[in-house]
Amino acid sequence: MPFCPNCGKMLADNEVCNCTGGATASPNSIPTPPPAPAPEFNNTQNVYNNINGAQPKKKMSVGKILLIIFIPIILIILIIGGILAAILIPSMSGYVKKSKISSQNVSASSVYKGASSALTELDAAGNNVSGYFIIASDKSKNVNVPNDKFDLNKFYDQMDSYYADNSKCEWFVVCYSGTATYAASAESWGDKVVGTYPMQATVDRGACLYNSYSYEKSALKDIYADAKAKIN
Repeated sequence: MPFCPNCGKMLADNEVCNCTGGATASPNSIPTPPPAPAPEFNNTQNVYNNINGAQPKKKMSVGKILLIIFIPIILIILIIGGILAAILIPSMSGYVKKSKISSQNVSASSVYKGASSALTELDAAGNNVSGYFIIASDKSKNVNVPNDKFDLNKFYDQMDSYYADNSKCEWFVVCYSGTATYAASAESWGDKVVGTYPMQATVDRGACLYNSYSYEKSALKDIYADAKAKIN
């Protein structure tokens, strides 16, 4: 009777001992493969992919940061500028208008003084300067100018010599008995920025009172029409 050479077990004929020391593998058995080694960490893979699949946060560009900072500042500047403009523009408009009126007042004063000097010289030369009349920069607007012995052309020549800017504005002067009593001046007949001299003027007829304050919103042509109506 044979015995197992490994363990000494008695064996039957042709029997193979199944002891671990000499056991042979069953031809039908499939060995279990060893577990695969863990894959090496890929350095190029973003570590954030391992955290709930979250994507990495992108950095904000410098341009966007500057916009976030400067847009509110620009809006504040625009708001402040709008408030200042709303306050200053009316004030500046009023200042400009007063400045123009002041300039036209100087012009009216020059017209008044030039006309007075011209009338004095015409009177000395024997011209008839009596009566109540209007002489204007536009000859078609003259009213009641004496027709006999009154040298109108000489009057305009004298005005040019006494008032250098005579041709740069429109004007009229109210005369009474050889004396200028009231003058008004503007850049045009339709202009509402009118200068006057004196600020108030009266003549012997009493009914004629010229007050520049009452003509604050009137054009030169309107003031002229009022003076003409009083004379006629």
